Amino acid sequence: MENADQQVLTQLTRWVEAGQMAWLCTVVKTWGSSPRPIGSLLGCNDEGHVVGSLSGGCIEEDLLERLKDGKLATSKPELLIYGGTPEEVERFQLPCGGQLHIIIEPVGDKTQLKAFQQIVGRLEARQCIERTLDIATGNIQVEDKERFKHLSLIHISEPTRPRLI
Repeated sequence: MENADQQVLTQLTRWVEAGQMAWLCTVVKTWGSSPRPIGSLLGCNDEGHVVGSLSGGCIEEDLLERLKDGKLATSKPELLIYGGTPEEVERFQLPCGGQLHIIIEPVGDKTQLKAFQQIVGRLEARQCIERTLDIATGNIQVEDKERFKHLSLIHISEPTRPRLI
């Protein structure tokens, strides 16, 4: 039986194999109370189909609307911060003033597809893999690993400053 992350990555891979544009959205940091933990995944495609969850509500709706309108992550990853102001916390129904930092990455080319196929294959075999994303370029590197490692956000340079929502 697939876990939730594996379901997201498997479906994302299927969409890209079928020639659809897709996005992988990952919770990379939280502050305060958060509806979903760091590492939570959501996949969506250009037809509006979704798998996974980031918050279980308004954030997904806002994110999908922005992606459909071509206002977000059109050619390279972007970091969004939801809940940067009290008004946003209320609008997005974030509990207790929480914040969600989400990386949205477009997935659609052959290099990315090969990386996601490798990831899904390792997960199906119940083996570990490490994926590194360069948020400035969108380049992905994958490496087979022997042990599990938690998600980490290492550095965000000036050209890829987060967009506050």
